[in-house]
Amino acid sequence: MERSKPVGICIDDGKRQVVNVVTWEQRKLGDVFDGLQNNTFSRADLNYESGAVKNVHYGDVLIKFGDFIDVSKDELPFITDESQTTKYNSSFLQDAYHKQLIPLMQGIKVTSISKSALQEADMILPKSFEEQAQIGEYFSNIDHLINLHQRKCNWLKNLKEYMLKNIFPRYK
Repeated sequence: MERSKPVGICIDDGKRQVVNVVTWEQRKLGDVFDGLQNNTFSRADLNYESGAVKNVHYGDVLIKFGDFIDVSKDELPFITDESQTTKYNSSFLQDAYHKQLIPLMQGIKVTSISKSALQEADMILPKSFEEQAQIGEYFSNIDHLINLHQRKCNWLKNLKEYMLKNIFPRYK
């Protein structure tokens, strides 16, 4: 399924003009990504010093329901192979993508989805990798701005609290 319509409106220097939106396509996940054979990386592909993504190796961690792992504090290995991280696509964050997976899930206590069912999931993505990278960078920049503003907001809240305590000593 392809989408190709001149729908975008670009406003440049006060002028409105219609621009062509790059063609997007609907493809099966199995056609876009290569899967891991056993859903885990070998220990040779992991390191504890640096990398793009942290990875919990199957069997290393056993936690109770309700417990959590703080990946910012706990020692977790990184994925060394950069080719694995370049395969990430923002399509996995789409609500439509999640909704099509829910009926495919199996299990009562622990839900799972088969590799073959996952490979048949549809994704809508730009044809060009360059556009995918630009979209990813755009949202990454927005995330960065949100984090900066959140830090500033937290700092201002702390400043307000400090000022109230010092100006009005009875303030708790």
